[in-house]
Amino acid sequence: MKQRGVVLIIVLWFLAVMTVMIATLATETRLSALAVSHNKTGLEKWSHTMAALQLAQMEILMANMAAHPDDEERQTFLKENRPWQNRFDGRPLQLAYNDAEYDEIPDEYRLPKGTIVRIYDHSGKINLATMQAAQFKELLKYRIGEDDEERLDSLIDAWQDWTDNDDLERINGAEKDYYEELDPPYQPRNNKLETVQELLLIKGFDEVYSVEEIEAAFTLYGTHQKLNPNLATREALDMLPGSGGITEQILVSRRSEPIKNPGMLDEFADFEQLTEFLPWISFDTGFFYTIIVQHGQVIPVLNEEGDIVYEGGSIDEDEQQPRPATDNSNEDEEQPPQPKTTEQAYSITIQSRGTSRLPKVLQVNPYSFVPDYSYELAALQHQQEKEEGMID
Repeated sequence: MKQRGVVLIIVLWFLAVMTVMIATLATETRLSALAVSHNKTGLEKWSHTMAALQLAQMEILMANMAAHPDDEERQTFLKENRPWQNRFDGRPLQLAYNDAEYDEIPDEYRLPKGTIVRIYDHSGKINLATMQAAQFKELLKYRIGEDDEERLDSLIDAWQDWTDNDDLERINGAEKDYYEELDPPYQPRNNKLETVQELLLIKGFDEVYSVEEIEAAFTLYGTHQKLNPNLATREALDMLPGSGGITEQILVSRRSEPIKNPGMLDEFADFEQLTEFLPWISFDTGFFYTIIVQHGQVIPVLNEEGDIVYEGGSIDEDEQQPRPATDNSNEDEEQPPQPKTTEQAYSITIQSRGTSRLPKVLQVNPYSFVPDYSYELAALQHQQEKEEGMID
């Protein structure tokens, strides 16, 4: 009996050990399979991102070329006297990969539906590289209020101390001694900014701006000193003195009719407001662009019947989609999810080098913040109403 009991215990222990080993092996196998699946998905997304970036660079290269007779979209733009370069305002672009019927495109050139490419001309951003102290003070004054003169002087002095090439501290500024006492400590650049996010390292600026705002609103590339309203991001327009209440109108109306001269802004604001706003405005375009690639996005478009429909990826609560910019929608109707304010995507910044060479890549940012594009639905509604004669 004792021998039988010992054998039984040994068998039970053996079965228990084998069960644990099999369960462990099954778990390892499942995790390995998941890892392979995620790696495959990641590589596919990386491949699609690189393909989209290459196509976008070709789009920029071709923008200055003569329009091909078969390019219906471009011919329509030109007939309506709308500059082709105005498409580089961050709108979702129809590039070479989806000019034809999607099902007719060869697999090796096909990107998944829901891959969105946006191109931003840096003429639509505020140029910190050409910014003078008096101009910057006006921006900050509009941002934080005109009454806090001491704070304004402190910010401007700190910015100048950071960008000059010496360790002499201005009256309200900050140099090496201040920054080395921070946790963690660091030293001032004592030279020109290398990235716009560096602005937040300067004393006091992290209390004025957020990283999402400055990345969408500011640039360090180009020689322009003013903003093109046809290309400007919402964040950049909102920072300009006199922009209160007219940003949304500019963003929406420019999609159906470009702003060709300062006089066209009269319908958006009164004389006093425009007196503040117009000194910041020009209509130049540049040679520097940021390309942003988003995956799994749903965007509003006008179909052949003139109705607004949603195309792209599947609508999911965790995805970041354009939201209606107006509040006159029926609450009972299903609306797409609203975008998160910290939406990120892969981006590169490039410099155009004419029509014979591909653009030069200047900066790569896998975690770039996407400028606010919530006005796109309102712009489509505006375009639809204009085509139907509901508005002039």
